[in-house]
Amino acid sequence: KYAEWTEWFDRDDERGSGDWEKLTDLHKAFPERLCSNPLDIEAETLDGIPANMTGEVFSKFDRNYGFVCLNKEQVDGICHNYRVRFLCGKLEAEWTEWFDRDDERGSGDWEKLTDLHKAFPERLCSNPLDIEAETLDGIPANMTGEVFSKFDRNYGFVCLNKEQVDGICHNYRVRFLCGKLGMFEAVCFWLPEKLFSISYSCHSKPL
Repeated sequence: KYAEWTEWFDRDDERGSGDWEKLTDLHKAFPERLCSNPLDIEAETLDGIPANMTGEVFSKFDRNYGFVCLNKEQVDGICHNYRVRFLCGKLEAEWTEWFDRDDERGSGDWEKLTDLHKAFPERLCSNPLDIEAETLDGIPANMTGEVFSKFDRNYGFVCLNKEQVDGICHNYRVRFLCGKLGMFEAVCFWLPEKLFSISYSCHSKPL
């Protein structure tokens, strides 16, 4: 089983109402270079800052719809110019349950993968393929406008109070995408194959 990231696409920019990188528009602009049903989406600024590290609010950030940043929803009235890419291919995987080990009290909300493994043994895979985070009332982290110190499938999720405009993070929960091959765990690592393209290479080991 394998999956591969597409090249980066930048069809629109921040002028006008904002940056619209809709999957349907990208299919029209770049036929034959995108799959019909992406497994995941990533977005970053043109200088390589991940979207979830910018502190901007996104109207859409979804693998099926695409990415939309509206100027009117930003504190300074303007979005960055973003580019997107999609994960295409076939991969047998499933999301874990949601985990909420910490909260916003103290320095912030720390949902580190190492700590979650200790708190919830046997309920997490060793090498997650992806991570999602949301507030306890179900708002996706990338829709809150908060800045995240870490938002990474290998490290976990960290929101620091000192980095927020109002001085306090929401309370977040996280979940991870784990590969499954029957009763085996898919151990996947990155293999750079060509410019703008990265693939998953997987083998299996007993759970």
